[in-house]
Formats: sequence, C-alpha cells, structure tokens
Amino acid sequence: MAKKIFYILAGLALLMTLAFVILNKPAISFGQCLTANGFTMYGTDTCSSCKQQKQLLGEDFEQVHYVNCFFSLDSCRKKEIKAYPTWEKNGKLVVGIQTPTELAELSGCKIKNS
Repeated sequence: MAKKIFYILAGLALLMTLAFVILNKPAISFGQCLTANGFTMYGTDTCSSCKQQKQLLGEDFEQVHYVNCFFSLDSCRKKEIKAYPTWEKNGKLVVGIQTPTELAELSGCKIKNS
C-alpha cells in the first residue's frame, strides 16, 4: 500500500513539474511575432514617421524585420516602396504609421504588456 501511494505521489509531482514548465514557457514578443508572421517594415532613419512608428512599438521594434531603404534602395524599389513607413506581408503593402492594435489585427499577434 505504501508503495502504491509513493508511485501516485511521484506521478503527481511529475505532472505538476511538467505543467509548471509548459505554463512558464517564455512567450515571444509582439515584434518577434510580427517577424515570425512574415511582416517587414520598410523605412529610413531620417523619416520622422518611421521614428514615430518605432516609438509606438517601443522595445518590440528591436525584434521587427526592418529594411532601411537608405541602404537597400534597390530592394525597396523592387518592392515598389514609395512612402515610409511601409509594412509588407506576402507582397501586400500597408503604407503609413500603424498602431500596435492595427498591426495585431493584421498579423494575428497579441500585444504583450511589459
């Protein structure tokens, strides 16, 4: 009987450990999610709207796939980028500053509160 109780308690401890590991898995950031979902932002460092876009995303912007058109002009011309910032996913372009809420709706990513 004592052996049976020991195995039951050991099994419960294992289940609780697995649940803890699974539930505490680090979530990806909003910026990582945008990149994972194929979003790219095109802009330049001198663009004031791009600066506003970066500020809206805060630390999440560090994880966003960003193409600086000043240094990648040919790539931006091939994508027909005519204004900054421009967001692209699968060839579809969205021009202008996008709020995190708008980007979440477009991407399916969840905005995480820091």
